[in-house]
Amino acid sequence: MKELVKFPDEGYYDTGEGGLEVYLVILKDEKRHKCINSGAGWFVQDVCLSPIKMRHLNDKLFEIEKKSDFKYNATEGVDLVVLLGSTDKSLSTDQGYFLAKFKDLTDIGKTIFKQFSEIYGEDPMIVTLLDT
Repeated sequence: MKELVKFPDEGYYDTGEGGLEVYLVILKDEKRHKCINSGAGWFVQDVCLSPIKMRHLNDKLFEIEKKSDFKYNATEGVDLVVLLGSTDKSLSTDQGYFLAKFKDLTDIGKTIFKQFSEIYGEDPMIVTLLDT
């Protein structure tokens, strides 16, 4: 897979916890759907670093899952989930983990972001996960 995120080479250290993954996500909006469909789902994640909206959603899904007998059954509907890139390093500084922003996308990554923004009528969230 071609990387669509420019992960930093300098100024960060690897905490050894796992790796980072970066996604584009657009949550489900019923106004976009002309028929009833279960669609795609976003599952509870081990550690969601950013943005804050997805961190809160992950906390909500985690609480639902704690009350269940099944793992990874708490989901939220999404209209878009695209993996942009990943690294096997947990990139961090004294101020915290690397949190991907638009400026960190490659030129192709920025073009894809803009295309999805145009298609869906809203900017996708750039979501950074810590895979522990």
